[in-house]
Amino acid sequence: MARLHPFVPLLPGEAVTGFCSRLAVIHKTTSVRTFLRYLGRKFSPIVSGQRRHSTISPI
Repeated sequence: MARLHPFVPLLPGEAVTGFCSRLAVIHKTTSVRTFLRYLGRKFSPIVSGQRRHSTISPI
């Protein structure tokens, strides 16, 4: 599976929403919601903490 470059590490204690926001910024998207849509994800389940089986492999 291809990796998304550039990437950022998940910082200790960082919220997933913050991590997604930092990824959106370095990939120059207009918003974290837009960035997640490009990845086939929705922002609201992430904010609410819903778990979903993912096919995206960890870095």
